[in-house]
Amino acid sequence: MWVVDGQNNVVREMPVSGRRGVPTPGEYKVNSQSLRSYSLDFEGVWFNNMTRFALGPAGGNIGFHDIPKKNGKVMQTEDQLGTFQGSGCIRMSPADAKFVFDFAKPGTKVVVLP
Repeated sequence: MWVVDGQNNVVREMPVSGRRGVPTPGEYKVNSQSLRSYSLDFEGVWFNNMTRFALGPAGGNIGFHDIPKKNGKVMQTEDQLGTFQGSGCIRMSPADAKFVFDFAKPGTKVVVLP
């Protein structure tokens, strides 16, 4: 994933994990943020620095967040970022999720490429 500023300069590049084909390619805008959030689909799953920008196939929120924890245990390692894992959101390292949370405020454009 690339974070690009208003002059089209790449300001940060980072490995991420997500679900193949979700969200669909296109342009979105950040619509909300939460320092801490949880999964509506999977009991006991929490994550930090959630930056929401899309809706998934079942209507749930999709956003950027750090690697989730289930009952306090991480669900993947940072070394596994870059692989297809997850149910729709974009997982990233805690440091990268915090960077995106601070950079991408509501209204910020998000482009998903095929």
